[in-house]
Order: sequence, then C-alpha cells, then structure tokens
Amino acid sequence: MITKDKIATALKQMFTESDNLTHDLHRYLAAAAVLVGLFLSVFVVVKQGKDFDMETFGIGVGMLLAGLGAALGLKPESKNTNRP
Repeated sequence: MITKDKIATALKQMFTESDNLTHDLHRYLAAAAVLVGLFLSVFVVVKQGKDFDMETFGIGVGMLLAGLGAALGLKPESKNTNRP
C-alpha cells in the first residue's frame, strides 16, 4: 500500500544528494523543466489543436535527461559536516 510516508520518502530521496539531507538544485530544476515540457505539450495539442510530434518531444526529453546526468556527474558531493 502506498502511504503518504512512502511518497514523502521517495520525493526526499529524489531531490536530495546521497546523504538524503542536502537539497540539490539540479534535480529541482530538472523536475520543473519536465513538468513545464509536459504542460506545454498538452497545451499545444489541446488548446491550439496542433499535432503532437513524438520524435521532437523524445529528443527534447532525452537531451534534458542527458544534461541532468552530466550535471549530477560533474557536480561534487557536498561536504557538509555540520549535519548529524
């Protein structure tokens, strides 16, 4: 059963570094970019009546995820020793 605690834990692990305490701006920006991309795709199809181009959408999402992977791979882990 999925509970609020499990969802909160999953979101915390998704948006923090490996210590699960330090919030990571790259992950927040990537999540915001994905949500905006999805919203704009739905908006163009529903509101403007244009065709959905899966190839362009897939390329855009792939580039976004590749950029996120590169950003997380090149970013050093925080060395915050003040945490418990």
